Amino acid sequence: TVVLTEGEIDALSVNQETGAVALSLPNGAGSLPPALIKMLERFETIILWLDDDAAGKAGVDMCVGKLGSRRCKIVSTRGGG
Repeated sequence: TVVLTEGEIDALSVNQETGAVALSLPNGAGSLPPALIKMLERFETIILWLDDDAAGKAGVDMCVGKLGSRRCKIVSTRGGG
């Protein structure tokens, strides 16, 4: 399992608070480059923890489309960052 976040500080915070493996999208919510997709192939479960704004929601949709809905779980912060 890996947690995928929108920013580097988010990934560090998730790792520090939960101990989970956490990675950041390299250029914010709109980026999921092929190299990262390849790296994520080894994970059965990908937890998407992006910001709850328009960019974050669009990023979740993009990630689910590229990584597959069976592997992705989505964290909703309900108005949080």
